[in-house]
Amino acid sequence: MSAKISATAVAVPEDRHAIFTQMGASAARLVAMDNLQDNDAKLHELTVGIGQVAKVVTLPRARTGNLVRVAAFCMGWLECMGESDPLARIHVERLHQEQLLRDGELLFRCSDAVINPKRKLRVLVEELGEVAEAIDALEDIQAESRRQALKSELVQVAAVAVAWLETPTSEGKV
Repeated sequence: MSAKISATAVAVPEDRHAIFTQMGASAARLVAMDNLQDNDAKLHELTVGIGQVAKVVTLPRARTGNLVRVAAFCMGWLECMGESDPLARIHVERLHQEQLLRDGELLFRCSDAVINPKRKLRVLVEELGEVAEAIDALEDIQAESRRQALKSELVQVAAVAVAWLETPTSEGKV
């Protein structure tokens, strides 16, 4: 897996690029997605990953690796679905989240240090629920639009994890 952004993508801030590099390294160490034949098995693994975040939600250093793994897992799943540049999509989604905040459609961003980590976890879990809904819809009708919806939800899960990783702390970026 590659941790680079395509030349066609907008410029990636240095701190986000560092996170993407960590994601690529983590994704390379994950069990091959081909071993997880169906979406339910992949959803289970993603749920376990988010569960690991929940276990250490108030411990920034401990939760960092788990958030990277969640984002990397989504990246790997997207690649298995034929997404050629998942990091670019995740970056664009982060930009979209910032625009939604400016437009008043979001009340906060998960990169805000003042937001309680438990609230950020609820956002991540809510996005996980949308992945499950997209899998249900895909199970009912195998259509390209449903595959794209699942990919969009995976991008959103990864983007929330990346936003959380961008949270500044007194010790620098977490």
